[in-house]
Amino acid sequence: QKTIYGQVLKFLNSIEQKVKEAKALTEAEKDFIAKTDFEIYKLIKIQTAFSRNIPLKFVSSEYADLIAMDLLYQYLDKCIADVSVAFANNQLPEQYSTKFNNMISSARKRLQSVKQMSAKRAMVRGEMRLKAQTMQHQLTANLSAQVMALNKILEGQ
Repeated sequence: QKTIYGQVLKFLNSIEQKVKEAKALTEAEKDFIAKTDFEIYKLIKIQTAFSRNIPLKFVSSEYADLIAMDLLYQYLDKCIADVSVAFANNQLPEQYSTKFNNMISSARKRLQSVKQMSAKRAMVRGEMRLKAQTMQHQLTANLSAQVMALNKILEGQ
């Protein structure tokens, strides 16, 4: 599990398990959540609360690809920015400047295509948010029904 996908899946499974067991997250897990643009923690918490009464399973692998791509995009963007800063600070020899500028231009073009794919992922993030909201509403309705049933039982005694 040395791939980005494998690491993401490992984090998701670990976070899901800790939520189920009501254990604290590690700093690495908190950092992972902070770096993702997905409401994955909210989904896991809601799913865990919801599944206590209805057998549902959060499917980490369903989102691992999206999160891995998002993290890879962030990493590539940072790499290009770091190299540009290094060049701007004259830390590269002069003879490489033309070649460097061509490579940066090419990298930025490729990154643009990744950004376009990112727009498509934004739609998926929206779907994830809707799923989280739906599950939250279902959980609320389920808990309300249980409270009302409990009240009826208590009133009947």
